[in-house]
Amino acid sequence: MGKKVMLFLCMAFLIPSFLFAEPRILSYSMTPPNPSFGDAVTVHVEFCAQNYNSGWMALAVSTQPVRVNAALSGVGQVFVISRAGFDVPTSRPATTQGGVIGYQVSTTTTAAPVCNDCNSTNPNGQLYVEDWVVHVPAADNFPGCVVDNLYMHIGFKDNNMNESDWHNLQQPACAGASLTWSMPLLPEEFSIRKRVEGVIQEQNDLVLFSVDYSYSNGRLTITDTIPSAWNGDLELVSFGPTSITGGIVSGPNPGDRSGTFSWTLPDRTGVKGVAEGTVWMLYRLTTTVPVDSPRTYTNTVSGSMDGITKTDDASIVTGQAAIDLEKRQSHTLAYPGDIVTYTLEYNINGSKLIAYQPFDDISGVYTSTPPAGWGFLPQNSTNGTWTVSDVCNTGDRVITGSVSNEAYPAMIYTAQPFCEGTIVADALINPGNTGTAQYEGSDALIIIRNNGQPGNLNMAYALGISIDDNFGSNINGNVGFQKCINGGTCTWPLSVNTIQIVGNKWYRIKIDVKGVTFRAKVWAKGDPEPTGYTITWTDPAPAGMTCDPLNPAGWYAGIGEQGGAMGSTQDSYNNFMLYEPRIAENAVLYDTVPLDINYVGASSPPVKVNPMVEWELNNIMNEGGSFTWWGEVTGCGPITNVGAIDANDPVLPVLSNRVVMSVYCGSPTVTPTVTVTVTSTPTRTSTPTSTMTATRTITNTATPTRTATATSTVTFTRTATPTSTATRTITDTATPTVTFTVSATMTATRTITSTATPTVTFTVSATMTATRTITSTATPTVSFSNTPTATPTFTITVTRTNTPSNTPTPTITQTYWESMTNTPTVTITRTATPTATQTKTVTFTSTMTDTKTVTATRTATPTVTVTHMDTATNTKTVTLTRTPTPTHTQTLTVTPTSTSTATRTNTRTVTPTATQTDTATITITVTDTFTMTATPTITPSPTITMTLPPFPYVLRIGVYNEAGERVRFICSVPTNKLMSDVDFLSNGDATDVISNGADITITLNGVETPYNMGNGYTSFVWDGKNDQAQYVSNGPYYIKLEQLDEYGHSTSLIKDMQSIRYEEGVEGRIYNSAGELVKLLRTQPSAKGQKVALKIQDIIIIEPQSAKIKLYYNEDEYLEWDGTNEAGLAVTNGTYEIQVIMKTAEGRLIEASKSVIILTEKTDYLADPIIAPNPVTHKEGRTLIVWDPLALYNPSAAKGIMEIRIYSLAGEKVKEIRCALQNGAAQWDLKSESGGQVSNGVYVVVLEAIRDDGQLNRKKIKMAVK
Repeated sequence: MGKKVMLFLCMAFLIPSFLFAEPRILSYSMTPPNPSFGDAVTVHVEFCAQNYNSGWMALAVSTQPVRVNAALSGVGQVFVISRAGFDVPTSRPATTQGGVIGYQVSTTTTAAPVCNDCNSTNPNGQLYVEDWVVHVPAADNFPGCVVDNLYMHIGFKDNNMNESDWHNLQQPACAGASLTWSMPLLPEEFSIRKRVEGVIQEQNDLVLFSVDYSYSNGRLTITDTIPSAWNGDLELVSFGPTSITGGIVSGPNPGDRSGTFSWTLPDRTGVKGVAEGTVWMLYRLTTTVPVDSPRTYTNTVSGSMDGITKTDDASIVTGQAAIDLEKRQSHTLAYPGDIVTYTLEYNINGSKLIAYQPFDDISGVYTSTPPAGWGFLPQNSTNGTWTVSDVCNTGDRVITGSVSNEAYPAMIYTAQPFCEGTIVADALINPGNTGTAQYEGSDALIIIRNNGQPGNLNMAYALGISIDDNFGSNINGNVGFQKCINGGTCTWPLSVNTIQIVGNKWYRIKIDVKGVTFRAKVWAKGDPEPTGYTITWTDPAPAGMTCDPLNPAGWYAGIGEQGGAMGSTQDSYNNFMLYEPRIAENAVLYDTVPLDINYVGASSPPVKVNPMVEWELNNIMNEGGSFTWWGEVTGCGPITNVGAIDANDPVLPVLSNRVVMSVYCGSPTVTPTVTVTVTSTPTRTSTPTSTMTATRTITNTATPTRTATATSTVTFTRTATPTSTATRTITDTATPTVTFTVSATMTATRTITSTATPTVTFTVSATMTATRTITSTATPTVSFSNTPTATPTFTITVTRTNTPSNTPTPTITQTYWESMTNTPTVTITRTATPTATQTKTVTFTSTMTDTKTVTATRTATPTVTVTHMDTATNTKTVTLTRTPTPTHTQTLTVTPTSTSTATRTNTRTVTPTATQTDTATITITVTDTFTMTATPTITPSPTITMTLPPFPYVLRIGVYNEAGERVRFICSVPTNKLMSDVDFLSNGDATDVISNGADITITLNGVETPYNMGNGYTSFVWDGKNDQAQYVSNGPYYIKLEQLDEYGHSTSLIKDMQSIRYEEGVEGRIYNSAGELVKLLRTQPSAKGQKVALKIQDIIIIEPQSAKIKLYYNEDEYLEWDGTNEAGLAVTNGTYEIQVIMKTAEGRLIEASKSVIILTEKTDYLADPIIAPNPVTHKEGRTLIVWDPLALYNPSAAKGIMEIRIYSLAGEKVKEIRCALQNGAAQWDLKSESGGQVSNGVYVVVLEAIRDDGQLNRKKIKMAVK
């Protein structure tokens, strides 16, 4: 008995080991091996999971080299496959503490095992091979300024996978694996975006202009100016950042009304990752602007990096809410039938800005004295420690609090009382996790209203965000309100968990306050602002906590530091702003539905859907959100779209950015469709019947008698002489013709037509054409023959078929009969007759029609049916044709002949004889017969055949130095196929060296681009220069060719090159006062050129259209300079340094330099332009833009290039015209760049003339189209 019990216990112990075992990873890889943020990767996994339990796994991208606790956020670990979904990034996949995080990848099975898991040495499971496509999460998911390396961790677990299983796998070497890679160096790129916040109308109103920037692998310089419009109405209050570690900042002083700002940011050349930040300028309106005379203030920013310049601007109109509208689309390339989604993100700042604290203009650590404008609210006798720092050296400073555990101090903004309006701030919670800590109960707090009183007198409302689901006494919510009275008695009346808050991630918080009703929304910074509010609460018992909006003194907003239970939490804040309400009434957001899109649905039901989607926002002040709608692509060609937002006056409509989507369509193909129609047809048939009749006939029979007579007789002889005579005969002939008939049947169809732009339209044109036709005419000729002949005779049977075309169908029946002697025979003679015939021709015309109207029409649709009949068709047309016909006729001619002949005569004797004969008689019987006719009908059906893009690959070619820095960008073009055969040639020979005067030609054999179709190859040239048009130095380089397919897969080819240059000659370099190279001059030295002695005047005056300047470096040797820079434009006045370098054949360098003052005499050679007619109507169709009327008669002496750009009042470029300056005028056909007619309205015409000597003139004029 004891043994049995022991055996039972042993089995009980062994069962879990047998049943529960982790899947074994057999293979694990990633393609491409070194992706960047946001890139798609294919993860290949082969694993063995046991038959007896389901298999679960998770996949995470991390900055940590090992798997860390899945319960922690903000530690740089982001799951991309987990319980949250497939390719769904999240820091905490579990919905409850300690809950499930795994993603199921296998189920139980009874199949024969083929492999073994981690706990078995014998086969006990199935082999699974998976390829998962996921994306590397965006950079803002990972804490820190620069991420050099990333890791991809994978882990498997049987039965389920909870939070603690992730970093505590039973057999981590078997069921877990990791990949690592070094982040690639990003291209040299940057972006800038200008925005404006605030509403200005009255004196001392504030307006904030901000510039959001990002840049990589270079050094970015941002420049801006104080708006100068309206005689300097705006004066500077402050700007920031005022200093940047590793950068240079300069700008005007507070109170200035003009001046330039400059931020030169730290050099990130060769540094991985992207730097992001914001620079800002706060202005005050110095005058009150009349409501009926609004003013517009436009602020333009410029960014430059390594010769590349970009600009952006933002405008604000007095009395108008600052409105920002951005539009995005889900596709940039689509096919007919695809569903495309449009998103409109709006931000209406309808409130007056009263305070802005970005912390960029202060620095230091604050413990006993708060920063200027702030006040401490101590808790547990501590103010906490508040540190202002620039963590990433971008100048974007933040303030961070720290305190011991269970302490909750705060700071209130005492510089500006606050009662009602809007609070906006950015917040980040650092829970202090090290990767092993277990604490996630961290919060941050925005103080809505605090009376600033000490001790038990203190009262406050606040909004908190929490990493865990516990906020105060609420166990359900990440965002909630807090109410505190009597100096610290707090309640938490309402919390929600509609957003997941994670550590070390910035969130933007917006709180709208009206009385004791509070609305708030929270979203990840950088994401679109959500529509509506996250949480709303009204205090039912606000005794002692109300305030007067007109006199808010004594109530303040602020920020709090939440020490928490462990004291490790550090809360950071930035961009703290306060607004007073100003309302935009009856605001409406709308978006036009393009003609080639059929509206399908929207995220929120719009009030209108056609011809535009429209949402009513009603009365709003400081609010933002986004709306989404989607539709089906129905047309071809590019589809453009622009959204807009509007409200009651004085708000003016604000347009969004324009989005453009390309649509690939196939070619129309006519497909014949054979339709067999079985028809019961009454047929009238003529049937020949052969009848044998017995006839008694009296026949005169000639009996020959042979008589020999020698007679000389003059005799008239009747001789049958066949003569071939060509007879010209005019014959009236009724000709049955065999005709293939194309019947165009017009069918009235009620069709709702949404006309695509452009549309391929099949037009059936019935055209009467006078055609000279050679007609083969069957002409019956009657001739008499003495010979019995089997003659084919055609019988015409008319078959009437009751088909939709109701077409009489003639049938030709061929029969044979034996004709007796002297029987008339009908002989068909086919004669080629030239006939001038009026022919009705049906023509298919493929017409591209640009139609802009969606119309419900009753349309007569032409249906073309081509019927091929193996029968003759009686078209019911009898044509009497007078035809001159040459006919060869056998004619019997009687010729009397007088002959003296000795004749032996046979004499015939006529004897009457009665003969019994049978005669065949043909009887025609007409019979009505019903015939079942199967009529095949061939119908051409236009079919749209989808065609893949002919150039699905993108080729990029660049030249890099040995440090991996790109020195020259050669191209980025679409190609038709992957490269396989690439040649690197110099002067026709293969090479890996670039030297003097020898360019490198890169030829891709078999690869074509849209610009050289049909060549069979594509070539690109590198001239040995870098992106700054300077020759590269001697040393090693490599040329990298990279092709990307539609799915982001990359194919690369690298060719090593050696730059070896033996330079001999004289080089002149001209630098401006900033040390920038303006012009590079080169020449070959003379035989005596072995020294440099500059003979250049101290002041050089450049006159318009003067001869070139001679820069003497020896007695009679000089360099010539035309006074322009490398871009061909005349240099400006200023101090320049001229440097001359002589390079001898022996390799010696001889240098000399001199500073000079250059004075350029500017001339305004461009007269005020004239537009005639102005205004112009579409009926007139064109207008003339004149800048030199005399040149219309004689060519102008000023030669160069004229560029004319035409803009709408919304700032969109409508048309660009480029012509010779000497023409004096250019014509505009009132069409846009796309070829469509422009709409009615006012347009701005900008003329920019560049003369051959580099002088540039600009003029501007308005015109109207109606």
